[in-house]
Amino acid sequence: MEMSHTLAHLANRWVLKNPNLELIPDSDDYPWFVVELQRQLKALDSRGELLLPNLQNDNESIAIFSDYGGESKDAKYHTYSFLVCAWNQLDPFLKAMGQLRKQTGLDNPLKEIAYKDLHYGPVQRALNGYLNHLSNLVNGLLLTVVVDKDVGSVYGSDKKNSQQFIVKTMSDHGFGELKPAVAEKMMRIVHFSAYLVALLSRDGQKIFWMTDHDSIAPNSERHMQTLSVFNRLLAHYSKHGFSMVGGALPFVERLPMWLDLLSAPDIVAGSVEHYMSRKKIFGEQFTITEHCDRVLAWLAVQGIGLKRHTVIIRKERQGVVSSTLKFILKEPQLNANVVPVFMPRRPEKLG
Repeated sequence: MEMSHTLAHLANRWVLKNPNLELIPDSDDYPWFVVELQRQLKALDSRGELLLPNLQNDNESIAIFSDYGGESKDAKYHTYSFLVCAWNQLDPFLKAMGQLRKQTGLDNPLKEIAYKDLHYGPVQRALNGYLNHLSNLVNGLLLTVVVDKDVGSVYGSDKKNSQQFIVKTMSDHGFGELKPAVAEKMMRIVHFSAYLVALLSRDGQKIFWMTDHDSIAPNSERHMQTLSVFNRLLAHYSKHGFSMVGGALPFVERLPMWLDLLSAPDIVAGSVEHYMSRKKIFGEQFTITEHCDRVLAWLAVQGIGLKRHTVIIRKERQGVVSSTLKFILKEPQLNANVVPVFMPRRPEKLG
């Protein structure tokens, strides 16, 4: 009973009560896909399904780790996954991961828990423990945005003109001549990241963003440019200020603490893309790898610490639409601990 009470206290302390889901208006000043993200969060909230992390109390710094899937020609979707977490509350997770690495042989030689290596023996042995540590020891949000490649540009129905507009805008801000697909990818990522930080942060916090080596940040110069855009967009989305905004690419000297945090968006972005692409290609009858199945089953439930939500943007007959994407377990987890989280009831609007 005492343990259950302690878990309930922690779970409730780590949930953001009454988040500002009217952070941005539905206007041309904000990209429609970010407005849609906010609308989907409001829809989850109206169904009593929205859990967001409280990164504001007892936490000086917010860290963002992002990774992406869907670059292969066979992929039918792009996936953008963002881990936003309380940096000053990570010690228990880092200590637990140090022990798990020793137990499973991931520390010598140092090995990343990466989507492309989920078949590797030590990674397989560590996967369940890793996912459990994320769930219970990381106070944060793992948001994944799935974008159907048939959408083209999320900035407009005319893909070519929309992307050329983005390229020109980036060039005017000193980025040089980016490839259209890279320019669009970068703008999707920085807008989503800036919105999430504005939503979850408070005045005066420090913000640190680490993205994987990628086409949007292939070198330090391009990374600094991307970070500059992110900083400007933070001011666009947030009414409060920050004491510091910084970022990094994965360091040359690979450290487990960075690897284990970047791994979360990496394996989720890869697994969700794998599932969604195979579903689109083969219809209802298809199989996925055992490792992806374990990750998707993990996405189907919420943790004491890490909250998980997925949003999809796809093309239908009526145009481009968005919705929440929910994974449901075929069979209930019989050994799961149910911890109640008490959310204040939002006042109903009077007509």
